[in-house]
Amino acid sequence: MTQTLTPGATLNIQVTGANGGQVPIDATAVVVSLTDVTSTTATFLTAYPTGATRPNTAALNAKPS
Repeated sequence: MTQTLTPGATLNIQVTGANGGQVPIDATAVVVSLTDVTSTTATFLTAYPTGATRPNTAALNAKPS
């Protein structure tokens, strides 16, 4: 999946049931890979479950390409 995000944007991704049902509906954790390829400014991404409070830590810190 490729997605361009604007500052402050939120992107919800359905993980359970994905990939032909390979992620069980009752999964309690997943592993994801976040990659930055075209940043125009220093930025960060934070990954967390939908409905949870956003943590104060970044999962990815990126510099301009």
